[in-house]
Amino acid sequence: MFSVTTVATGELFVLPEARRAIDEWRGPVSKPLMMGFVRTAEAVMPVIASLGAGIDGEHLLCLGFGSTDVHYVGELRVCAYAKEVSEPEYSGWLSLLPMFGDEPPSEEAAIAAGELRLRGQRTRNADGSMRIMLSVGPAREDQDRLRGWVPV
Repeated sequence: MFSVTTVATGELFVLPEARRAIDEWRGPVSKPLMMGFVRTAEAVMPVIASLGAGIDGEHLLCLGFGSTDVHYVGELRVCAYAKEVSEPEYSGWLSLLPMFGDEPPSEEAAIAAGELRLRGQRTRNADGSMRIMLSVGPAREDQDRLRGWVPV
């Protein structure tokens, strides 16, 4: 379970069968493309990522933390300043409101529950494969809500 003070680290790995789908992706919904984990002080939680599209049309990673019964959702986007580098950084959010099954919570409940800040750094493994190193931490009071962040 996540709380407003949760700090966690983890990794996402590209699923072998998903490599071609990443290159050919054009639609708003996709199959899981990456799997991984985040480790908090209390537990290790599985993470699944799939490609999605934001309101602005920008590609993003839609994340699911936990199990199919109870899970948390979030998203990562490539940081605007990092688009020109070979190993870009990602920024995003993780909702603190758990979801039960496929029933989405109301927007008001999600806002009231709050969110955590997500950071990601893409790196290459020795074999040339790619992974994203994840960092989860409290959102800062003085920053804009990451959910409304749109790259420029």
